[in-house]
Amino acid sequence: RPQSIYTKQMCEAFENPSTSRNELSSIIKKSADYHRNYLRKCMGGRGSDRLLFGLRMIALENNRPMHPFFTSKAYTFSSDFALSTSQMPFGVEDAPGFGAYSPNAYGCCYRFTSSDKIVAIITSRRFSNTEKDAERFTEVIKGALRDMYAALQKPSSNL
Repeated sequence: RPQSIYTKQMCEAFENPSTSRNELSSIIKKSADYHRNYLRKCMGGRGSDRLLFGLRMIALENNRPMHPFFTSKAYTFSSDFALSTSQMPFGVEDAPGFGAYSPNAYGCCYRFTSSDKIVAIITSRRFSNTEKDAERFTEVIKGALRDMYAALQKPSSNL
């Protein structure tokens, strides 16, 4: 979820055909470690993105005046996501989802199952006058997950 230099490096490595499987595996693990540490910080109350979202929602839900910060160019730009995701806790068997945040975005709600599967519901706005296509995006995600799985597999031995 967090955009980081590690996520960027991982994407670039997958786009570079000369990147070895060992390099891909290492980069995936660095990106996952960064994400896991960021998530722990957020759970400990040190995630600024959720704090700002919460403050904005409190003002909206209570008909309070919005602080000018929330209409600033920087905040508006930093909160306009092309992809909005949410992971459901392990063990939740429902198949919830949510709509795309904006006409130019995708919404993706996902969960891991006890049978080693990932269930995801991906949405886009049908009549948004953009080229967003949830079915096509689903196929891209499947391909990316297969590529990551292959990069994390131990090489087979021919002994």
